[in-house]
Amino acid sequence: MYGRRQRARRAELSQHFLRSAQVARRLVSLIGLSPGELVVEAGPGRGALTRALVDTGCRIIGVEIDQELANLLRLEFAGQPRVDIVADDFLRFPLPRSPYKFIANAPFSRTTDIVRKLVVGDRPPTEAWIIVQQEAAARFAGLPYGLETLFSLSLKPRWHLEVVGWLSPVNFDPPPRVDSVFLRMMRLPSPLLSAGEYEEFVKLTGRVFAYGKTSLTKSLGSVLTGPQTRRLARDLGLAPATRPSEVSFQQWLGIYRLQKWLNG
Repeated sequence: MYGRRQRARRAELSQHFLRSAQVARRLVSLIGLSPGELVVEAGPGRGALTRALVDTGCRIIGVEIDQELANLLRLEFAGQPRVDIVADDFLRFPLPRSPYKFIANAPFSRTTDIVRKLVVGDRPPTEAWIIVQQEAAARFAGLPYGLETLFSLSLKPRWHLEVVGWLSPVNFDPPPRVDSVFLRMMRLPSPLLSAGEYEEFVKLTGRVFAYGKTSLTKSLGSVLTGPQTRRLARDLGLAPATRPSEVSFQQWLGIYRLQKWLNG
């Protein structure tokens, strides 16, 4: 692969390296990078995505937790002034203050922590493109890729999420046991909810989801009366047996706004 020295995988880091330069170029082409744009890459590993990024003319900060891999990448890209390889844990790495995009072939065991770091702090990227397990993508993106979760509902007031590519296990070394996808997260220019509304929305969904797999109309009993719940379900076109995870984000926005109006 690539005619370069390959180092064995460290299982404790959940490393699954991209095998194909062609696949890496195809994924990077989806981002539409311009020369000079800043890209932060978490876990460049053996450098498949990094090489494809170099070809776009962007500036790259690669943050690699594996010291040996970081040293190999520094040797390979020593003649590239636009590439900076940092030997560090991305979860501890300070994100740039200037606008940047993010890309990662994320270690499966750390995907949630990586996404949380990107969205919770005060220096989020304008876009994040992450190779993740299909199951994790469904958890982050919710409908239509899976069921809505508290995590997906907490993201969507501020982020647009979509799956833009699928990768089979044969695209990785070693092959994982599950399929992977390329997940795009685009920060919305204007949040759909103000800071105060966002906190209320997260609290509402948390209270309703706490009732587990019961129907939405039953679980809404903690915040609405019976007649209010029936009216809400009717106005939003929800069947009485619909579960909270089966309700789309737009319908959740409707629930939030209607219950807020009903409660004055």
